[in-house]
Amino acid sequence: LLVLRRLATLGAGTWGPLGLALGLSGAVWVGRGQRALPLPALAAASPDATAGLPENAASETPARRPTALWTQRLGQGLLLLGWLMTVDGWPLQALLVSLLGFGLRIERQQTRPQRWTLLGAIAIALQFPFLIWELLPTGVLDLLVVPATWLDTANTPAWLLGIYLYPFVVGLVAIAEAYARRDNATLARFSEGSAITINGLLTVISLGAPAVLVVNLIASTITAFITTQRQRLPAFERIIITHGLALVTVLVTLNHRWPDLRDEHWMLISFGLMAVNLGLSRVLRAGWQRSTWVYGLGLAGIAYAQLWHHLANHDFQSYYSLLGLTIPLLMTLLRRDRWSLLAVGLTAPLTLGLTATRLVGLGSATGMAAVQSQRRQQLPMMLVTVGFGLGFAISLIEDGWPGFPNRYDQWYGVLALLLALLWGLNLTLASRSGQAALYGTACDRWGLTLCSGLLLALTAEAGLLYEGWRSPG
Repeated sequence: LLVLRRLATLGAGTWGPLGLALGLSGAVWVGRGQRALPLPALAAASPDATAGLPENAASETPARRPTALWTQRLGQGLLLLGWLMTVDGWPLQALLVSLLGFGLRIERQQTRPQRWTLLGAIAIALQFPFLIWELLPTGVLDLLVVPATWLDTANTPAWLLGIYLYPFVVGLVAIAEAYARRDNATLARFSEGSAITINGLLTVISLGAPAVLVVNLIASTITAFITTQRQRLPAFERIIITHGLALVTVLVTLNHRWPDLRDEHWMLISFGLMAVNLGLSRVLRAGWQRSTWVYGLGLAGIAYAQLWHHLANHDFQSYYSLLGLTIPLLMTLLRRDRWSLLAVGLTAPLTLGLTATRLVGLGSATGMAAVQSQRRQQLPMMLVTVGFGLGFAISLIEDGWPGFPNRYDQWYGVLALLLALLWGLNLTLASRSGQAALYGTACDRWGLTLCSGLLLALTAEAGLLYEGWRSPG
């Protein structure tokens, strides 16, 4: 009352020094109210549990609760009023009032842990750096701003908040782990959610300065990885988010270090990250194995789309088309035969634009299909292998024998020769068993297909000659 009366006689410009006194008064009221409240264990106890207490203690516990709550509300109001009076122009007094409120929140959280109490403590703590900043001498401030020149943010040092406030994230993660060890899942999730929210805000702040963003993302990735690894059985969602954050950090770092990378370079980066992730899926275990496999598949799709875009801009005549073969090659090495077969079917056609890439592509596709048919001895696998082999043989005849065939009708002889070779292989392998017999059946099926196509072409050719629509020459 004396403080309020004094305020009535002074101008608004002199209220700052008295705000601390008002905050002290409020802190006293809040402390009295918190100590007057019964402990949760006592408040929730049954009548039998309070039978041993003195009669006045047992009867006063519920009666004193409303009074204690009103005492706390009054003290909190005085603390808020004291802070409002000091925050503008009186940083030292505002910091002291904030410390009083923060200490009371911590005391209450230790005896009556609640989410709202923890949220209040976080909100109070977030203003500490700004109040301390106002109190530091000019020399110290200049020293703290030095990293702005290293990170290309000298014109706007405020972007450094994305780094300087990051210890709050680490502190909240530590608090979440402490609550998790105490089996308080509610507060553990709330603390972790608060850490993620603050980290997200700091990342948004860092978007204005690429160098600060890189540092922020590296710190976020390290924190997320350590937190995930410290859990005995981390959830798959946590693993995949951590993994994704690491990939984003790598891409942002590369873009900051080399901002002039061309599309071809980013395509190579995608293939490289794909290879690393697919390789790690063979080494790692449990959730990390699934995560690397999922991201490996995703990066394979992105790399394939980038390769298609590049080839479309170059009429599908580029040596970069051979990069696509790394996808089925990795799948084959990882013994993912179905995925490898799909990848071969999607990437081998991309290599048909140039002579060298066509031979390498069809030859590699034949070899990988043969490896897969060795593991999965099924007729469809043999048919795919023989089909790619025929494509390689035709390409080898066309590209490896200059000047032949120089007329389209000469292909009839080439196809007849291949047909004889296929049926000869069928006669040789049909008497055997197992894989050889399956290859014999595949050769017979392809022989029938070529025979049908050859007869159809010859019939059409004869019809055109008979009708006089083309001359024999």
